[in-house]
Amino acid sequence: MSIAIKIFAGLALIAFGRKIFWMFVAAVGFVAALTYLTKLFPDASGWTVLVIGLAGGIVGALLAIFLQRLAVAVAGFAGGGFFLVNLVEVFHIQTGSNFWVPFMIGGIIGGVLMMLIFDWSLIILSSGLGAFLFVQELHLSDMMSLAAMALLFIVGIVIQSKGMKKKGASRTPKEAKKAKE
Repeated sequence: MSIAIKIFAGLALIAFGRKIFWMFVAAVGFVAALTYLTKLFPDASGWTVLVIGLAGGIVGALLAIFLQRLAVAVAGFAGGGFFLVNLVEVFHIQTGSNFWVPFMIGGIIGGVLMMLIFDWSLIILSSGLGAFLFVQELHLSDMMSLAAMALLFIVGIVIQSKGMKKKGASRTPKEAKKAKE
């Protein structure tokens, strides 16, 4: 069941990550909980991991709705961390039990970018996360996975950037909220 959820979430993030910010934050919460619970507790049942992953997604969505600035920073951190950890795995860079090092580096970069250039960071992180989620479940060869992720990443950036206004394309979270009103 989590395979279908990951594929659907991946496609939704690729196509709508910027427009549906709360969904991006929810997906980051879901994926982070799902991914790291299985690493930290490998004996946990599939249903337990799925329920906790969904709880992480709900917490992420609630953060996005009620505490937007905090959600932006947390989602940027978690999304950037997840993105870099998966990129390290795709290139077979061995980190051993220190998977947290690329997570922290990617997290700091993702959090800072989300706070500084909100729209483009959201587009890049949601496209990258969506591509990873989708391709991860296809179990392709390394080269095919990399090619598919690159293609989906580019498609996500193109689709999501088409909806941006021409002037002042990059907004802070506060400006993005005002633009909606």
